[in-house]
Amino acid sequence: LRIIIGLAVGVLLGVTVPTLPGIGLMGDLFVGALKGIAPVLVFFLIMAAVSHYQKGSETHFGSVIVLYLTATLLSAFAAVGASYAFPVRLDLTKVAKTAASGPKDLGTVLTDLFNNAVTNPFQAVASGNYLAILFWALMIGFALRLTSVQTRQVITDLSEAITNVAQTVIQFAPFGIAGLVFKTVSTKGLAGIARYGQLVALLVGTMAFVYLV
Repeated sequence: LRIIIGLAVGVLLGVTVPTLPGIGLMGDLFVGALKGIAPVLVFFLIMAAVSHYQKGSETHFGSVIVLYLTATLLSAFAAVGASYAFPVRLDLTKVAKTAASGPKDLGTVLTDLFNNAVTNPFQAVASGNYLAILFWALMIGFALRLTSVQTRQVITDLSEAITNVAQTVIQFAPFGIAGLVFKTVSTKGLAGIARYGQLVALLVGTMAFVYLV
């Protein structure tokens, strides 16, 4: 409900006072805060979970991996099918330039994939490289199993503290959404919002299909 109110306020301000300073900044700050805290959160959550794993305990890890890979593959098929069935055109010039300079063969893709996985862990957290974050969090988590209970508890406490910070950031979502919508309406007009609205409807509809079907 608060996010819907934020959307309405953003549209209203974008239409009535499109030059009002500071409103769009709320959206930039919210996105920046999310992008900043999310990699740190993932790193510590995985590390804490793996460090408390006890050999012989029932985890169903193999089943989880199989279900995850299968669900991801089916979700990818659903997303591609939906994008062809309900095409939405957006002006994303930076994405087009990036796609044009992308790798052209599978070998290059796999090489880049493995190189990204072993990036410096601090650099990975700073840049949001989730593949490297996952790799190093698993490695450090397994290494932490050899440490004392007190050390592992410190890691768990840190992960809980970072989770609380992330939840606090998410509480500001209505303000961030209002700022982002205001910025879009003031620069692209209501037509821009309509196109983004179509994209959101397509995304939510596809997610609902994957979730329910």
